[in-house]
Amino acid sequence: SQRIFAQAVIQAHETNEDESDPTKNYVVGANKMPYPSRELVAIDCEMCLTDEGHELTRISVIDKNCKLLYDTLVKPKNPITNYLTKYSGITEEMLKDVTTTLEDVQNYLMENIVTAQTIIIGHSLENDLKALKIIHPNVIDTAIIFPHSRGPPSKLSLKSLAKQHLHANIQSDSSGHDSCQDARTCIQLYNLKVKHGPEFGVVQSNQTSIFKYLAENKGIKCSMIDKQSLVYPHCQSLHAPIFSNNDSETHQNIIEEVTVGSSQFIYSQFHNLIEYYRDLSKEEENNNNNDEESEKTPNNNENNDDDDDDDDMDIVESDDIETVLNRIDNFIKKIYEALPNNTLFLIFTGQVNGGKEYKELTDQKKNLANDWSYEKDQELINIVNKAREGCCFLALKSSDSNTNIKNNE
Repeated sequence: SQRIFAQAVIQAHETNEDESDPTKNYVVGANKMPYPSRELVAIDCEMCLTDEGHELTRISVIDKNCKLLYDTLVKPKNPITNYLTKYSGITEEMLKDVTTTLEDVQNYLMENIVTAQTIIIGHSLENDLKALKIIHPNVIDTAIIFPHSRGPPSKLSLKSLAKQHLHANIQSDSSGHDSCQDARTCIQLYNLKVKHGPEFGVVQSNQTSIFKYLAENKGIKCSMIDKQSLVYPHCQSLHAPIFSNNDSETHQNIIEEVTVGSSQFIYSQFHNLIEYYRDLSKEEENNNNNDEESEKTPNNNENNDDDDDDDDMDIVESDDIETVLNRIDNFIKKIYEALPNNTLFLIFTGQVNGGKEYKELTDQKKNLANDWSYEKDQELINIVNKAREGCCFLALKSSDSNTNIKNNE
């Protein structure tokens, strides 16, 4: 199906003369046998930001034996607005005398490395192919064959996969990523998958979600109201999967579902409080590293790999803690008032805010390596245990205004 889709895109590209066609300047490998020893290659690209978005600044190509086939810097067509050095490793000085263009790279790849039958390996490969302006039907993406336990659209970063499966520490240099190293890592991960089989690296869970249990065993219609990335993995078991972009939208969706919806079990959560603490922690970190922040700009992230799903929720940066808590209290009050009689209302406070201390200790553990002490390890365990503590509030909604509320800690 992947090949059929690619061929359809190619055909549409070849017949579409519309200037607005986003694939107008894309290239396709020749329909012939792969070049000797190049039937499978790994590609990794580095990009910068220009007025037109992300553009190619470096490409590295590795063969199946981890031999370097091609590595070159590329001069973007449009003026560079941000080199993204923290991620790309590319600086203004590096590109000063570079004359190689995207078209030069495309021609070299098509003439010497890539045919229509070549298998291209990469991590979040859609970003690389888009930067190269290449349409290709045969790809292997390590972000897909090593799936995140939460399911799509979440992805594991190449760095975390390398650490977990190869015991390698990549992308740790403050000067930026190394595209040759990243491409080799993709080949090594692919080789492990071939050696151990398709289930290698796929997290197998013996747990059953509460939605699946209630739906299959009790015939209860379930609804989940949350971020799209959190709701998506449970969609098959949900009667009403509902996406929310912020806490205000979440509380409105809850009220609508309990008043006009048909769900018998509704799960949701508010994110503003934990995001307030995370924002506060980031602000303190930025203040402590002011001198190092001069070249950084917001949102310098090349892709949405890794395990952070917080960017898709709105945060009001000017709010103080009292405002955040009052807003949550108000949301809870309105939800309770909207509940029909004989509804059981459960509120869990979530985790204790220990993220800053946890990050500091895990960074120390990574840097100290063999010098990591037993006392520090116990301190880390205590922080994790503390984060698991919380409160649960239960209330049975009734027409009696003196409803008893049980508080269980």
